[in-house]
Amino acid sequence: MTAAPEAARVVFAAVLLVGVLAGAAPKKAPPKPPRAKAGKVARFSTGAGQVQFVTADKAFIDRGLADGVAVGQSLTLMRGGKSAGACVVDSVAEHFCTCAAAGVRKGDKVTVLRAVEPGPPGPPVVMPSDSELARRHRLLEDAHLPLVAFDGAGQDVTVRPRVAVAFSQTSFSNLASSDGPYQQQRVDAAVYDVEVWRGLRVSLDLTVLNFSRRPAETRSAYQTTPVLLVRQLEVGFRRADVPFSAALGRTWLRYSPGLLVVDGAQASWRTKGEGVEVGVYGGLLPDASTLVPRANQGAFGAFFMGRAAVGQGERETLLQAEARVGYASKVGLGSRLEVGLAGHLYRGSVIDLHVAGEFGVGDAQAPGAVDAARFDLGWRPTQALRFVGGVRYRGQSPSGVTEVGLVSPGQRALHADLAAVYEVSPRVWVGLLGGAATDFQSVLTQARVGPEVTFPALFGKAGGMTVGYLEELGWLRGRTAYVQLSFSAFGKLRLLNRTSWFMQQSSSGSEGLAGNEAGTTLAIEFRPVRFFWLRASLSGRMQLEDPSQAGGLVSVQLGGQL
Repeated sequence: MTAAPEAARVVFAAVLLVGVLAGAAPKKAPPKPPRAKAGKVARFSTGAGQVQFVTADKAFIDRGLADGVAVGQSLTLMRGGKSAGACVVDSVAEHFCTCAAAGVRKGDKVTVLRAVEPGPPGPPVVMPSDSELARRHRLLEDAHLPLVAFDGAGQDVTVRPRVAVAFSQTSFSNLASSDGPYQQQRVDAAVYDVEVWRGLRVSLDLTVLNFSRRPAETRSAYQTTPVLLVRQLEVGFRRADVPFSAALGRTWLRYSPGLLVVDGAQASWRTKGEGVEVGVYGGLLPDASTLVPRANQGAFGAFFMGRAAVGQGERETLLQAEARVGYASKVGLGSRLEVGLAGHLYRGSVIDLHVAGEFGVGDAQAPGAVDAARFDLGWRPTQALRFVGGVRYRGQSPSGVTEVGLVSPGQRALHADLAAVYEVSPRVWVGLLGGAATDFQSVLTQARVGPEVTFPALFGKAGGMTVGYLEELGWLRGRTAYVQLSFSAFGKLRLLNRTSWFMQQSSSGSEGLAGNEAGTTLAIEFRPVRFFWLRASLSGRMQLEDPSQAGGLVSVQLGGQL
């Protein structure tokens, strides 16, 4: 043993001995530690005492009078989680004590907790009565909590990588048909914005459809099986600290109203604060229904995006404008000059406004050169009242101006929808729904209007119920009533059921469509962990006059997401 450690032990023992001689009373029982006064709660640490040093005949332990240790007390020793015997205290100071060293080792634990000074006394606890607790609960339930205004300042808007895979099996059966049951298997896989190296990113979005059984004559764009639908297959570069961005492959275009995807490339440059971004694009256009690459149609052009914020806090208004100018050659439309415009406005929790328009001039032109237009508005003038509505106009019937993967593009038409909801209380919402549609080629108009009542907390935090009715006007008269129930449990199980009654009445132009039908749909989702789910959907519809015309659908999906 070296001299330095031995000297340190001697000094420590001398200091401890002085404390023992000054504070110990060998002929009297040592005073007990002071007890907490009334109204105070004594608090103790969770750590045990420990043997600090061992000499030839003494073991020095870091617990003393303040911790309730007394001369003659037997202390249990623990070593490695097991009992290592006991030692009897022969001297004690305020925060230290000693005992015989026979069999004791440095680091042994003793089961004595260190006392901590009690905190200041708190106010007396008086529990309110049951009636008072019930009154407070009603006040809390009826309170209208103010909405929090969105503040975009300092928000991280980076797109997060995401990987998702799902497999589903769908079966459809019609009792009146001998061709069933219809069987479809589907695999969906998506990889979004996964960085592989220093801003180099890959994205993939595809679906595989397999029809194991279906009628011989099927009205569908997918006449063969299996079918591969590739929505995105892209390699791109984008980094927050680099203003340049680019993408190559089947790429989703950025800020290009009216044109969503090309088999080609795009590149852009943005300002430091991402307030302005300009770029170019070019490539072939896939078939809008089957997404098969086509060499006989394509597009190229430029795009622009500008973003600005006006005001501060809850009065802040966010504005974003988008524009696209380009040349396109499309089957059914020929060669054309195209322009796409879009604008977005957000103001806290009050206004959510979106407008967009698509225009084309060339071999084929819609009336007024307007290919498509839409207007969507969410408005909340008060905490309890909100409106949501939209208007959509389609000026061209060819599928070149439809959404990606849409099978039936429709004809020239105008659609409008509006919903008004008033929150009478947190337990009751009342609303009025309405909508109308006009087809310009058949000159047919259809409208619907009716009330809806929602009880969002009918089952407490587990779910609620909605009841609604719609009167249908126009070329096909009728009415619809429905009840919808929602339920969730433990954050892992969710159920949604909607049962409806449909009635169509005979009128001029709709002969043969009259009838009464009942239908129900049950959707179930079980998510035992955040990144895995099991979903099932069961639907059925039956003519009340002829139950033999019933049909049903069952779909099961198993998937996961990271």
